[in-house]
Amino acid sequence: GKDAQRLGDGAKAMSYFEQAVGAATADGDSGSAARAHGAAGRLLLSVGQGSQAVERLGQAVAADPTYSAGHLNLAHAHLTNGDHRRGQIASSSTRVR
Repeated sequence: GKDAQRLGDGAKAMSYFEQAVGAATADGDSGSAARAHGAAGRLLLSVGQGSQAVERLGQAVAADPTYSAGHLNLAHAHLTNGDHRRGQIASSSTRVR
């Protein structure tokens, strides 16, 4: 998915991320599911779809609450959307590993 995103094919990238979420969820791999949700959320944020990015990044941290990058990206998405309170809450959930 990241290669497609790098080449500017957001739709193809999102398709790959969706497949990765499905496969990881089916395998019970919450860490991989979280990272795939996170990649999809970052893609959405990069194309200006902030509300959808917040939703997807929220799914990432719900799948794996220890996913620090997910918390940081969720905080960034909230701040980008102008929701500073939720941005602060999300950033305070980040754990340095």
